[in-house]
Amino acid sequence: MAQAAAAEAARMRDDVADIINAVIEELVRRRFELPAFGTLAKIATAARAAANRDCHRHIANTLPTEARRRLNELLTLPPGQARTAWDRVKAEPKRSTPHTTCGISCTISTGCGRRAPAPQCSPPSRPPKSAALPPRRAP
Repeated sequence: MAQAAAAEAARMRDDVADIINAVIEELVRRRFELPAFGTLAKIATAARAAANRDCHRHIANTLPTEARRRLNELLTLPPGQARTAWDRVKAEPKRSTPHTTCGISCTISTGCGRRAPAPQCSPPSRPPKSAALPPRRAP
């Protein structure tokens, strides 16, 4: 009974604590004796893993062949390379500056995959410091 309730709850909830609570509610509703908390935790964890596995399989089975090939390429280490393409994709972003923002914008728009801006993209120029603030007046 607890496994069935956990499987049902895991399809709608992701947090183990939420799944455990749903199982407890169902067992109390049906007037069953509650198992030890560790047992509930194991049942909920297994149900969540099964639900996630089913979801991942469904997504993988609906992907077109070309998309699967491209995803596999992301995870394949090319000869002579130290990092996969996936490592480059998940790299931490640099500090946001006009130069890096322009580079990201160019990468998104052109798909070139470079971190630096493309030659046709130039970061916005800064106004001269003298033009930024008006001169102070003496009191």
